Amino acid sequence: MKFSTKIVTLEDGVKEVAVRADDGKPLLVTLKGAQVDSVDDELLLKIDDETVAQCEDAVLAKAKESKVAWFGKEIADSRLESAFTSSFSLDENILSVHKAETVRLYDAKRVLLEDRELAKDDVVDVVVQLRSVQFLQKSFETEWVLHQAKFKAEPKPKKAVVDFSDCLFEEEPESEEEEEFF
Repeated sequence: MKFSTKIVTLEDGVKEVAVRADDGKPLLVTLKGAQVDSVDDELLLKIDDETVAQCEDAVLAKAKESKVAWFGKEIADSRLESAFTSSFSLDENILSVHKAETVRLYDAKRVLLEDRELAKDDVVDVVVQLRSVQFLQKSFETEWVLHQAKFKAEPKPKKAVVDFSDCLFEEEPESEEEEEFF
């Protein structure tokens, strides 16, 4: 994981440091079987993957290593730990992500869905990006962005259970005339 050496100030005054993968490309993480917990301003995903926690730990370690460059002065590690707001809740395994300007949704066969939105309790595979570390007044946090989601395969319908306790013979209409065969 690489961190930019340049601190950028955004329009709203928040400062940020970009995060990239070791090869310089965006740091993308694929999470399988994420359950959508909330779809409000930020999307909350219940996940069962240690990759996000490892990334968050790496950000905190880098903050301790880059105290002067990131914060302008020497700060105690314990103070940095309390100032760090993780986007991932270890207790509940919930990751808070922002939606990219265009989030692409796919069905189980990887066909683009243009008329579907994520809803609470959907189970999806997702591609999220650890985009940056943002510095607020007295805290700092990671910014995760959702780029793609793929819905899991629809469950196969259960075979109909036939009740053999009732008579299954259909009543044939009685005919008074005999049929003629040629």
